[in-house]
Amino acid sequence: MGIEYIDRNDPAWEFTFSTCVRAGDFLFTSHHGGYNFEENKWPESIEDQTMQCFINLKRSLEAAGATLDDVVKTTVYLKKINGFDRMKEVYRHQFSKGYPARMTAVSEFIVPECLIMIEAIAYTPR
Repeated sequence: MGIEYIDRNDPAWEFTFSTCVRAGDFLFTSHHGGYNFEENKWPESIEDQTMQCFINLKRSLEAAGATLDDVVKTTVYLKKINGFDRMKEVYRHQFSKGYPARMTAVSEFIVPECLIMIEAIAYTPR
């Protein structure tokens, strides 16, 4: 089995990453920020951006034939630690079969409006 690149990025954006990469039975997603593509804006609250991260993440997983139930590990990057509890309240309702392993860190982002980014690893045996 080779490596498969699943890319939902608009070529005009000139990003140098794929949204998702399949390697064997595993899917690795790139970061998914809280940007709302339909409204073309960054939501203002950490709760709304967290929800939008999951909407964006679900779309990438679905493009690769997976769901959040296939996720085994997430990494959550927060702009500020004081958003942790509010992020966690949204996060806890996203998984129906149990929580994946998770690491959470505080990080600066290139885009100042971004409050959170989430990346995931999913297991999807063929």
